Amino acid sequence: MHYDIIIVSSLKLDEKLLEGFNYLLVENAEINDDYSITYQNKNIKYDFLIIDKLYDNLKTLKEDKRIITNQFFETSIENVFAIGPINNSPLKVNKQLQIILNHLKNPL
Repeated sequence: MHYDIIIVSSLKLDEKLLEGFNYLLVENAEINDDYSITYQNKNIKYDFLIIDKLYDNLKTLKEDKRIITNQFFETSIENVFAIGPINNSPLKVNKQLQIILNHLKNPL
């Protein structure tokens, strides 16, 4: 099984922003290091991952228990994005999601 975007988050997200994307939104999953997650005993591949908390097996750059991201909320791991308080941004979570999705639709 494969999705373009997998979002592992317990934050309240506006799913209307995701219209037109092949995505899966789950609250909890095991994050693997091979561009996949394990969810309900299934291995699911993704192109892009969006998370809202730290995962020990994802070796993202961190500072003060926050994930460091760029202006598109991409972490130090290519195609892995961090949203919500974990990235220390003052922007609301749905604005962060919108920035990520706009970047995926129109990369530089």
